Amino acid sequence: MQYAKTFFENVHEAIENLRLFPKMGKTIPESKNPEDRELIVLKYRIIYRYNEKEEIILIMMIIHGSRLLKI
Repeated sequence: MQYAKTFFENVHEAIENLRLFPKMGKTIPESKNPEDRELIVLKYRIIYRYNEKEEIILIMMIIHGSRLLKI
């Protein structure tokens, strides 16, 4: 239960930081879309898309880093 709480807190903090710095994540090698970015939290990848024109951040998925990513 403690791991889940810590995981949630870390993910929540990372997503809150995206509101201030939407380009802080790095681009995703598996994606051809330059708007697709990722943040690493513990062993997980937070995959998101940042639409700069509309200033929208879309969290697309949270996936374990060992899994293959298909975008």
